[in-house]
Amino acid sequence: MYVAQKDHTSRIAAEKNNYHLVLLAKNLTGYRNLLQLTTRAHLEGFYYKPRVDHALLEQYHEGLIALNCMYGGRNPQSHTSKPV
Repeated sequence: MYVAQKDHTSRIAAEKNNYHLVLLAKNLTGYRNLLQLTTRAHLEGFYYKPRVDHALLEQYHEGLIALNCMYGGRNPQSHTSKPV
């Protein structure tokens, strides 16, 4: 899933930098929340890719496991964007 830096409904080209987040459902509530997030990402947050934001993740977090294991994730991006 792609997470928008600010608002998932924003269509500003400068805010097109999204990061990856892997979400797993650990129970039926998590599965339903994952369906809600996916649906809203496609219907409300689609700008080149379906996106959610932190507010949606807060609203539908119950029963979900979040993994940030990709190079395009939030932590690796913040480390690589800083000058050494």
